[in-house]
Amino acid sequence: MDDNHLVPALGKTPLKGVPQQYRLIDQASAPTFSTLTSWESPDPNFWVSNDYIVVNMNMPGYAGSTGEASTFDRNQSRAYYEVIEWIAEQEWCDGNVGVNGVSF
Repeated sequence: MDDNHLVPALGKTPLKGVPQQYRLIDQASAPTFSTLTSWESPDPNFWVSNDYIVVNMNMPGYAGSTGEASTFDRNQSRAYYEVIEWIAEQEWCDGNVGVNGVSF
């Protein structure tokens, strides 16, 4: 497992910790996620049990990823393209690739 699940603990979020809006959510009614769920990612326990494969990608420069951090630029577009192409080439992929994002 990568270090995505440690992102808040490492202070690598924009606010250097758990975002304030998460403290505003009524925790009694918040959904339960498995411990395999990374920061801002779908829960692998749910999706894999429904015949999907989950691949977590860190954009260049974010969390544990190398490279220069940026927002909405050619570098990020290229990173998305390369990951989607890589996934589509894997023997376990049937050619269908979907994306899920939280931040933007």
